[in-house]
Order: sequence, then C-alpha cells, then structure tokens
Amino acid sequence: MIKINELKTEQALKKMNIHNMTPIQTLCFQPIFARKNLIMQAPTGTGKTLAYLLPIFEKTIDNQVLQTVIVAPTRELVMQIVSVIRELGGAVVPLIGGANMKRQLVALKAKPNFVVGTPDRLHELIQNRRLKIHTIDTIVLDEFDEMYRQKQWKKISAIVLSALRQTAILAVSATVSKEAANTLTKLRSDFQILSIQDEIQGTEKLQYYYIVVDWNKRKDTLRRFFVHLSGKTLVFSNDRFLLQIFHEQAEKRSAKISVLHSQMDKMTRANRIHKFRSGNIQFLLSTDLTARGMDIPDLENVIHVDLPENAQQWKHRNGRVGRMGQAGNIYFIVPKTEKEKFHRLMAKNNIRNYQKFFFDEKRESTK
Repeated sequence: MIKINELKTEQALKKMNIHNMTPIQTLCFQPIFARKNLIMQAPTGTGKTLAYLLPIFEKTIDNQVLQTVIVAPTRELVMQIVSVIRELGGAVVPLIGGANMKRQLVALKAKPNFVVGTPDRLHELIQNRRLKIHTIDTIVLDEFDEMYRQKQWKKISAIVLSALRQTAILAVSATVSKEAANTLTKLRSDFQILSIQDEIQGTEKLQYYYIVVDWNKRKDTLRRFFVHLSGKTLVFSNDRFLLQIFHEQAEKRSAKISVLHSQMDKMTRANRIHKFRSGNIQFLLSTDLTARGMDIPDLENVIHVDLPENAQQWKHRNGRVGRMGQAGNIYFIVPKTEKEKFHRLMAKNNIRNYQKFFFDEKRESTK
C-alpha cells in the first residue's frame, strides 16, 4: 500500500473530504502516475473515476496545455467526470455531440488541461483539426467495454492514432469482455491489467427483496412501491414504452416521479438527472441509460421491473446503490412465469440471503 505524500493528492482528498483511498485507487496510483498502459477493472461504486483522476492530477502541469483526453460513452457520464475534475480544481472543457460546437470551440481557446467528450464529437473535432491532441500524455477510455458494445471502436482508434505513440492509454470499466480487451491490444501491445474483485465491494450491506406477481400486475405493484418507499429510488426496465406508461399514470399523483430514456433530448435528460441528484425527484424510472457510470448521491433503493438480462446489466444496475460500502436495498418485481429464472439469477450471482417482500398495508392506507 502506497503512502500518500504527494501535495496535490493530499489537497484533493481534503477538498473532497476523503480520508482514505479505496483499494482500486491505491492499486492504480503509481502505474498511472508512471504513464503505464492499463486496463483497470473494478466493480461499480469503488471509486474508479478518482482512481485515475488523482494520479493524473498529480502529474498535470498547470501550463495551459492540453494534457489529458477522457472519452466516455454518454453525455451523463461526461458531465459527471467534468464535475469531479472541476471539484478538484482542474481546467476542463466538455465536448458532447448535440451541444453548440461554436461555444465548445470558444471554450477550447482557454487552453484547458483536460477535455472530456463522447467519441462522436471528439472524433469530429480531431478530424476537422479543431482539436489538436499532440500535447497530451494520457487518453482515458471510461466504460470502454460499453463503447465497444456501441460499435464506437473505429472512432476511438482514430482518436488514439491522432496522439503521439508514447501517449499512455488507460481503459476503465466494471466489466471487461474478451472481445473488447483483444481490440485494445491492437492499440497497444503492453497493457497491464489491474483488477479488484467483487468481494471488496461491500455487498454485505445490500439487502435483496423480491415480490412475485401476475405479469399484468407489475404496474400496480410499482405504484405500491411509490407509496411504501421513502428514499431516493432508481427503477429499471428494459422497455422504455412501459416506463413511459408508468410515468404518465404516476405523475398525476406525484411530482416526485420522473422518467429517463435515450430518446429524450439531452437537455431534458440532464435536467431530470439534476433534479434526481438534488432530491427534487424521488423516483427516477429509467432504461439502462443511467446504469453506466452514474453516481447518484444518497441513493437508497433500486427496483427491477424487468429482470437483468445479462451479467453487465446486473452489475451496472445494482452498482448504483451501495456505492463505497454504503447500505442499500434492491427489489425485484418478479412475474410468476419468471420465478424460477429469478432464483437461478440469484444463485448465478452468489446471492444467498434474499427474502420475500411484503407491503405495509397500514402505511399505504395513511397515504
């Protein structure tokens, strides 16, 4: 375990009221500081963003020269990373598709040390020679397996090839598919893999509950959760049309409920996420758009209207709650026809302690 005696890191930790680094932050500090090519894998909620930002900040020279490019798959994740950089005191410009490009170009004239952007906009600006990255020493690919799944690798490869050969590449994700890892080796042949296993995530503080209902009773069951739960809650479904129906019906009863999906315009999405983070919205109904990399303060509950379809959905949905070892609750609304599938899912993810959930009828009758 390294001793943190670097001045910038000490100041950054104090500014964010952090007293101890997490295992992934400790493990990665020196290799990132030494500009090694890394694949960094750790469960959601273990502090991956700071794990790469702390050593990068330590070696960043405040000389109005671009030194780090961070690529992320969604606008929401870009803005979250930008927020952390600004909290640390860094000069950063977000570059997102759909936003006003002229304003972005004006912001770049201030010569930030960091740019954070989506693959499309970064690729566009670099190809048009509006963004020059020959001065950078690090490229971070945050949630790189998701960008691989989104078929963004041609643009990511072009971004990397636009930088100097000695530029370090840092690929970060909670899950690492074999295909994505093999593609990375085409960019650099000397990747070092640093991984923290799920056991350290503090999942013992998570409580798992399920309720078995008829398929056509899921909507009514979710409405009952709106009455029963008092904490900030993310509700996940694979069907955005189903969520929209839930939202339209529930919104008539409460202003504390909203919906989020990829077909919304970016400003609406950003506004609803802001309201959810600030506590003006208690229940946010979402597809997996928010499951990737989003850090929601004080999130207490996750509800699955549909069962996770794969291991990635399981990790990224459930990883929204119980971050950094905090407590949290995970609820599954299980159709009778999928009861056996649910039990197999729990066994596959080594969840042995889970229990049936029962609504408090007295609580419901008073609301």
